[in-house]
Amino acid sequence: MELYYKQPVFCPYCGFSELIEYENGTSGCPKCHMHFLISICGTSNPHIGERWLDIRGFEEIYQVSSHLRIRSVDRLAGGKRRIKGRMLSTYIKNNELYCSLRIKGRSKEYNVRKLWQEAEKVED
Repeated sequence: MELYYKQPVFCPYCGFSELIEYENGTSGCPKCHMHFLISICGTSNPHIGERWLDIRGFEEIYQVSSHLRIRSVDRLAGGKRRIKGRMLSTYIKNNELYCSLRIKGRSKEYNVRKLWQEAEKVED
């Protein structure tokens, strides 16, 4: 199967259809100002074959995908309140893709590619 780059047709965050493609291989949305990678896929659906793994230190809270996307997981907070998982935004910093993860009321930014590499090591 030959892999090819697929330019997204709409913003995965807000749904806006007029995207901007940057030289560093990312796309951006002029409406919500989010940046994301152009996905590499082997089919017309860019999310086929996407693997999700738990992030070390954030097990059962956040996951990272093989397409360098981050999501929170559906969970119970305090044993009572139900929190629905969602896709988290990512941003470009120093030509790398970063995200901000929050645990116990503190937020810290992480390199998404490094999170994926660490999650793969734990999986093996």
